[in-house]
Amino acid sequence: MTHERNHLPISDHFSLDAFEDPTTGLVQLCPDLVQALEEAHAKLGRGFRVTSGYRSARHNADVAGSPTSHHLVGGAADLVPLSGSLEELAVACMLVPELFTIKETTHVHVHLRRLMHHPT
Repeated sequence: MTHERNHLPISDHFSLDAFEDPTTGLVQLCPDLVQALEEAHAKLGRGFRVTSGYRSARHNADVAGSPTSHHLVGGAADLVPLSGSLEELAVACMLVPELFTIKETTHVHVHLRRLMHHPT
């Protein structure tokens, strides 16, 4: 569920609501993540969608996320390509130095390298 209050553009290709927790409508987001995703978009040359951004602790538990997930602090996103393959999207993300990239079976997970250790 997208909350109207979060339907605000935050960059050329992303709106705040793309990163909101689907159960609460709340958003916590590292601006560096948006900048890195814009760079990945430029490298890919086409669009992709954020399927998971910020997660509340409850939503993270509901989706069996790691208790130290970077989604909990707004430093991670799960992505799917609008066209092309997951492999192409993963390669584009890997070319962005700020992003740590994992190609999963259904999406590409990225988080900021500077958050390699989850803040407690």
